[in-house]
Amino acid sequence: MTNARLQKETGAVKQPGSWDHGTASEPSKGSATGCPSLHVELYRNTARLYGARIPQLLDQAGVDARQYDRERRCWTVSVNRADDVICIAEYRQKRFVTVEEVSS
Repeated sequence: MTNARLQKETGAVKQPGSWDHGTASEPSKGSATGCPSLHVELYRNTARLYGARIPQLLDQAGVDARQYDRERRCWTVSVNRADDVICIAEYRQKRFVTVEEVSS
């Protein structure tokens, strides 16, 4: 049973000047809405990082060997250091991280 059904059964209606918190029937936003995110594409030897504030993330992870790819608008690091970056992003910065393995 959903909140929308309960609201209908109980006859609850919006009152003027009341706080409207919505119901379960309204489309819900994803769990990552408003949350900073990081998308990682793993290639054979490199990992491409997409998201905001990547240089600060790489500094916190201690990754000095990095390169910005202007064509794809992303940061690239060695695939050996990608796990360090992912851990820092998830646990310290509370980012929503997605990882994709790309075969080329």
